[in-house]
Amino acid sequence: MHTSVRTWRGIGIPNDLGMLALLLAAGAAIGVLIPWESAPVVLLAAAGFAFLGLLLRWPELATPVVLFAVYANLPVVASKFHGVPKPIAAALCLLLLFPLIYFLALRGQGLIFDKPFRLMGLLFMVLTVCSLGARSASDAFASLANYAFEGLLLYFLIVNVIRSEASLRRAVWSLLLAGILMGSAVLYSDLTRTYTSNLGGLAQRDTEFGVEQTDSNAIRILRERSKVRTSHRAQGPVGESNRFAQVMLMLAPLAFFQLRHNPSRSLRWMAGAALLMSLSGVFLSYSRGAFLILVVMALMMVGMRLVSWRQAAGAAAVGLLMVIIVAPGYLLRVGSIRGVESLYNANAEVEADGATRGRMTEMLSAVNVFLDHPVLGVGPGQYKDHYSIDYQLNPDIAFREIRQTRRAHSLYLEMAAETGVVGLAAFGLLMAYVLRRLRRLGRILPSESAALATGLWFGLVAYLGTGIFLHLAYQRYLWLYLALCAAAIRVLGKEEECPA
Repeated sequence: MHTSVRTWRGIGIPNDLGMLALLLAAGAAIGVLIPWESAPVVLLAAAGFAFLGLLLRWPELATPVVLFAVYANLPVVASKFHGVPKPIAAALCLLLLFPLIYFLALRGQGLIFDKPFRLMGLLFMVLTVCSLGARSASDAFASLANYAFEGLLLYFLIVNVIRSEASLRRAVWSLLLAGILMGSAVLYSDLTRTYTSNLGGLAQRDTEFGVEQTDSNAIRILRERSKVRTSHRAQGPVGESNRFAQVMLMLAPLAFFQLRHNPSRSLRWMAGAALLMSLSGVFLSYSRGAFLILVVMALMMVGMRLVSWRQAAGAAAVGLLMVIIVAPGYLLRVGSIRGVESLYNANAEVEADGATRGRMTEMLSAVNVFLDHPVLGVGPGQYKDHYSIDYQLNPDIAFREIRQTRRAHSLYLEMAAETGVVGLAAFGLLMAYVLRRLRRLGRILPSESAALATGLWFGLVAYLGTGIFLHLAYQRYLWLYLALCAAAIRVLGKEEECPA
């Protein structure tokens, strides 16, 4: 049977297939909306139909939209704060099937199984083997399922829908726009001191211990804080301060290198806004670990001769001014890092705070679990609920008494405890391959493409660096970003093979 095809900007769309998809979507939406009887939901559905129409005409539009929404954590925000059922919110990623089907069915291209995906498969096999001796099979299965969906599946979809440099650049800009949204929301919340308003879930804060009582002169740009309260620490749409700092820090190098090397003036302005908002998010989270990694990355850029000492000093001065204006309490909090010395030196000038003592106890607990199970570990998802308390109460490492189950507060130490040297080796092999390929592209490609590869390289370094202080949670951010890095290796690598 003949199927008519219309073209729009070179994209072929079978009319029968498009009509069938639209009818199926309409039927599903009606079935969902009737019980709700909610006007906002009906409006949302109408917008959804309009967007489906755009996808039928331009399937690749789904890629930047999904990446923007996932990085800004909008599906979770929609479910948690706006009553959208979790299955519907989670189904957003299925929109990536539109460009995937377009590439496979209409353009006759094959599926992509690149080397990083195969290495991720190897990691999955290692996790499976490590789970065989787990105390709790259900916890091990849940950990494997989480990696399968937030890791393997998400990575596979993203890598298969980014097949050109133009698509890669749209994906990168979608992340930077998400950073502008997240950073501006928490900045507005902080400057207006509206700590109890989360702006629809985009500017979350923990107000359990109360917010600061202020007088009429409190809303000043230059202000003093005697201490940083929990309510001061921005959590953004992520809902956790340190994790919010991590995902915002990953965007800073992307924005920085676009600001320096993008030939478009308007895009450089947008990159500048993304850089300011991403750093604002980091500073307003009051994350000490993110600050340390930010400094390390700046020194690495100088050492790699990507920026001069003079430029680094100027950037540091601008950053200090930002901190004074946006988050003056950050200076006090960063200064508390010196308290680490008191953990091994009784004569230290600054005493470690409770958080520092607790994290050191959690980390050393994971180290001891690893030493007792060095090869395959105790199994994925096992450390927190089945081992942490016993080891945390060991008087030889207990800088703080912790009688609740806790995670290790370090990606590498928790992975060592749960998967041993075998799991660490598989994870390290994956990251080393991606970093090595991106670094090579950053050295040999023309400046604009090299800036893209180098920005992605530093963004991945930012995640892995902050992973020293944070365990693997919200792991979709890692695998989404790794998929972008792998897509860049494949797409920009063609330019390496066939230079213009």
